[in-house]
Amino acid sequence: MKILPKTLFGRLFVLILSFMICAALLVRLLFAFFLANPMGHQLANYSHSLAVLASEVLVNNKAE
Repeated sequence: MKILPKTLFGRLFVLILSFMICAALLVRLLFAFFLANPMGHQLANYSHSLAVLASEVLVNNKAE
């Protein structure tokens, strides 16, 4: 039993399907490396700054 089809239509279908899968993987990897990763770092910086601000407010809290 062969895995690849014998007909031209079947081979063309497998070729187009493999190109589509490769393109989808490439788009996902590019999104992860160039958009999601920097956004994650930026969100981490924002949350750290907010935690520092909250701790400073708790330390320097004066009842007036």
